[in-house]
Amino acid sequence: SKRLDNEYEPAYGVMSHWRNTGDDQFERVSELVLSNIVANQGTLAAIDTDGDGADELIVSHAPDLYVLRWTPAGWVIDYHDGYTTPAGRPNDVSAPVSINVAVTDFDRSGRAEFIASNADGQMRRYVPAEGAVLPVAGWAEAFALDAETVHLTWRAPDADSVVVWRAEPGTDFDPVASGQDSLIYVTNAPARYRLQAWYTGEAAPLSEARFVRPHAPAVVTDVEYAPDAVRVTFSEPLDPATQPGQILIDGVAALDALLLGDAGRTLILGLDPMPVGAVSVNWINLRDAEGTPVGQANIALDIPSFAQPTLVLVSWTALDARTAELTFSDALAPETAEDPSNYRVEPLGTVVSAQRLSDRPETVRLEVNGQALGATGLQTTIIVERMRSVAGTSLSPEGRVATLSGFAETLDDVYIFPNPFEAVRHESRVVIAGLPREASIRIFSPAGVLVNTLDERDGDGGAPWDLRDTSGQAVPSGIYLVHIESGDLDPVIVKAVIVR
Repeated sequence: SKRLDNEYEPAYGVMSHWRNTGDDQFERVSELVLSNIVANQGTLAAIDTDGDGADELIVSHAPDLYVLRWTPAGWVIDYHDGYTTPAGRPNDVSAPVSINVAVTDFDRSGRAEFIASNADGQMRRYVPAEGAVLPVAGWAEAFALDAETVHLTWRAPDADSVVVWRAEPGTDFDPVASGQDSLIYVTNAPARYRLQAWYTGEAAPLSEARFVRPHAPAVVTDVEYAPDAVRVTFSEPLDPATQPGQILIDGVAALDALLLGDAGRTLILGLDPMPVGAVSVNWINLRDAEGTPVGQANIALDIPSFAQPTLVLVSWTALDARTAELTFSDALAPETAEDPSNYRVEPLGTVVSAQRLSDRPETVRLEVNGQALGATGLQTTIIVERMRSVAGTSLSPEGRVATLSGFAETLDDVYIFPNPFEAVRHESRVVIAGLPREASIRIFSPAGVLVNTLDERDGDGGAPWDLRDTSGQAVPSGIYLVHIESGDLDPVIVKAVIVR
């Protein structure tokens, strides 16, 4: 291939074989030079092509494909497909260009095969040459039927017979029995098993080993009920590939969800709606993690009726113009209570912080910007968008709105907003806030002349002033004195600064 300096690279590549020697530590074991490798894409795959129990290495690097075998002397090439000379390469559409290789026993013959793609976009299937190696018997299943019996099945369609080899931990493999396609072997000891197919007096290589531990089939040991799920615990871990369709509720596949818990020993059956009363649960081909069928075909449940608890907002109060407390019916989960995005302020404002109180975990304290709270004469609401309790209950749609408008009990916290009023920034009005249910207001000019009078009677804690006098004329800039009286309370005077 041509480099940037117009010189040509040699048409070969170097494959390095590395061995792990520790945590993130490697050493180079060998190198193999492969000719005709000029592309910058390819893949590696492992496959036991000759059935000797050791994998060969497939190297696919367009436009060549190699099958390599490891020997004490290093890697040797067992098979090559692609160009044979580096010079004058034609546009050969039959050359392998695969960046992935699929490896399996596609026809269940016991011989490993693989599929790669060619330059013409078609797939090519590679199989060991006939007579190169006798097909290895392929496992179908190997599991314990019970604590004293092992069940083995395999595939070897053209074999005269299959010999089963067995080795308990710490011992060598010995032949123990033979059969055509299955075997029931009586033992109570765990062991590894291998298969050897025979064809007209010739033995094929041994298959891969399967470990089987004789044990009693799994049975249900406990059942727990929750408002939205049933937990069924077994004596053995279950197959992690168990699917919801394997579980039938009164003969129907009705699960909304199925989870495995407790290291696979518990089936968590999700049901919505949750049935109440007598319910039959059956399963189809349910097995434990080692392949042994579960010892029971079904169980009878008696599901109790659960009251559906909900979380509601029960009370609220404005502590000051920027702080409010909301109290709920149950202790709140911190992750939802302390998330400001779970609250919305209307008509204006935002919640900038939220704190669940440690001594009152059912109460959250909110800091609000952009809107005054409490006795302001304005209708302010905080809407709780999302909330969950520590117990997991969700917020009821009917109990999530807090109205933070009302009247004050005293005149101690009367204030005016905006103050100062600036005509270039504000609407033409100010609000006298912090008022009791009823109040009388008199407004005086800087010279002490009565400008206007107002009455608070609607109980919202605030009285607006349109910055006009009794004749309807806009008042000029100045500092105005606002005198407030309410029943037997001591009157107060506050100042309002007007800037035109």
